[in-house]
Amino acid sequence: MDAPIVESRPPYGPLVDSCRRYGIARSKAFQLAREGLIRTFSIGSRRFVYLSSLDELPDRLAERDAA
Repeated sequence: MDAPIVESRPPYGPLVDSCRRYGIARSKAFQLAREGLIRTFSIGSRRFVYLSSLDELPDRLAERDAA
């Protein structure tokens, strides 16, 4: 019996494209990265974002606003 196919997403993606899928514009994406609200890294000249940090962004923004 074959195991069920589980589709999973990669843990990271290109910063601008990934943020666009969440409704975040390019300039705001870079601002969030500078402020440390989303976790990013570079490979060469390309910047990538950990998708889990985009998933957790609303919680981080709420905590920041509550403080």
